[in-house]
Amino acid sequence: MKKLHLSAARLRMLELLAAEPAIRIRRTQKQGDYTWIHKDATVKSITQALHGLFVDGLATVDNDNNDMAVITERGRTVLRMRRQA
Repeated sequence: MKKLHLSAARLRMLELLAAEPAIRIRRTQKQGDYTWIHKDATVKSITQALHGLFVDGLATVDNDNNDMAVITERGRTVLRMRRQA
């Protein structure tokens, strides 16, 4: 597995996703007009951190609900490795 350099914010977001999915809130009908939130996040919008996790393959949208973001198996592996270090 390629070594990832996760910021503290992205690592925290990964931990939050391991506990519970994030939710996409659509502000209007426009495709790109949305924000991602998580009920346990300390900031209102987690969109930027979550998109980084998507790019790294650590999170993805749920197969059954594309307005939910979930941790991937790769993301779970990264968390396990970090806890063991």
